[in-house]
Amino acid sequence: MEGTITADDTIGSVRFDFADEVGVQLLPDIVSDPDLMKKLSDATVALGLFMHGAVLQYVKARHPGAIRVEP
Repeated sequence: MEGTITADDTIGSVRFDFADEVGVQLLPDIVSDPDLMKKLSDATVALGLFMHGAVLQYVKARHPGAIRVEP
């Protein structure tokens, strides 16, 4: 499978293009439980930080040249 991750110089610029679709499919009923939005927001930030760290570790573990970085 191929996927796309885009990023600039900041953590906030990182985009995992597949994640938006997955997130929409998993949304709960926020009308019945409005506090869920805060929990979802916190979870989104935590997930983003986890993914960023996981990708950095993955890239560091690859052989030089195995991953192509494009401007």
